[in-house]
Order: sequence, then C-alpha cells, then structure tokens
Amino acid sequence: RAERSEQEAQQARAADRREAERNVRQREREREQRTREQGAGGDPKKQLRAAEKALADAELRVATLEENVAGLTAQLDDASLYDTPAGIRKAAALGKALDDAREALEDAMHEWGAAEEYVSMLKAR
Repeated sequence: RAERSEQEAQQARAADRREAERNVRQREREREQRTREQGAGGDPKKQLRAAEKALADAELRVATLEENVAGLTAQLDDASLYDTPAGIRKAAALGKALDDAREALEDAMHEWGAAEEYVSMLKAR
C-alpha cells in the first residue's frame, strides 16, 4: 500500500515536471518568434522569409519526431522484448521514452500549426 502511494506520488511529480518543461518550451518558442519578428524589422518580405524558414524548421522537427515515435513503437511491438526481466525493464524505459516523444511531437505539431497560421497571415497582408 505504501509502495503504491509512493509510486503514485512519483508519477504525479513526473507529470508535474513534464508539464513545467512543456510550459518552458512554449515560452521559449514564443520568445524566439518575437525575436524573429523583431529581427526582420518592418520589411514584410523579410518577415515572410523568416516565417517561412520557421515553418520549414517546424515541419522538419515534426517529421523527425514522427520517425522517433514510429521507431519506439516498433521496438515495443517486438514480442521477444517481454521474454526476460531485463527486456521488461527495457520495455518500461522505452514506454517512458515513447510518452516523452509523443509529448514532444504534440508540442512540435502545435508549433508547426502556429507557424503555418503566421505565414498565412503574412501572405494575406
């Protein structure tokens, strides 16, 4: 019972830590976006080029993370992984890595969507 409570507390702390890290990454992306916008000055063409580069970078990040998620999923789908105690421990670590990769992918997809909207807005000017 005490062990279960400790595990639940650890999981809650880990979830809080992941949420805090996600918030920090979001603030960093927003700060970088403002810096890019200010660095482009008032020239609409420079702003558009900077925004298109940010969009391309976001697309590349999404593609890379999708490959990472697919690779981790493929490793976890291997039934022989679960045959030994060491394999089970490895599966647990891979499961955590998969959760982290999925969270990073979700963040990257959000960033990609925001970059797409910004490029669309600049093109509409």
